[in-house]
Amino acid sequence: MFLRPARGFSLLELVVVLAVLAALAGLVVPLVAESRDSSQEQATKVTLSRIRDVIMGSGERPGYYADLNKTPQKMADLFVTPTYLPLDEQSFNRKTGRGWRGPYIQNQSGTYKVNAAANFTLDYGSTDDPAVVDGWGNPVVIQKPEISGWTDEEELKYVRLVSAGPNQTIDTALDDANASSRNDDLVIFLRRADVP
Repeated sequence: MFLRPARGFSLLELVVVLAVLAALAGLVVPLVAESRDSSQEQATKVTLSRIRDVIMGSGERPGYYADLNKTPQKMADLFVTPTYLPLDEQSFNRKTGRGWRGPYIQNQSGTYKVNAAANFTLDYGSTDDPAVVDGWGNPVVIQKPEISGWTDEEELKYVRLVSAGPNQTIDTALDDANASSRNDDLVIFLRRADVP
């Protein structure tokens, strides 16, 4: 029996195969990256919605607001009893139906880190406070704009949850009641529809 020597690929054939693979990679990589960004955004929107339900209440149980008639000052207030609450509100009183009934969120998914360069300031928490992170690994913050001359009820319309988004910097200004300058931040208001 006569065996023929195995024939290898020519240099031209290898170049053509590599060119085809490079072209396919050029098409697939952006699609995968876009899909990943989209899934991070969707996960963050779900997280923001769930936090809003924890604060404002849902059909399953009343929230922080129903228990205390105020919104938390920072996310850590949903994990541990806020020390700024009056003593009679630091624990839930079944007779009055008032007081802190937490923890409102059982499992923290991260910690808050003060990072002034990315606008994660002391307005939103202290370093190592328990936090819930968004799809990009950044802590979600509560923004409570204080508008001169407005009642607490009027200000409540503008309290919102903010995710820093893919650029990992909070672009939504605390003093911008409508959150109109938000760049890529994801924002959900507690008591009103979003009108960017």
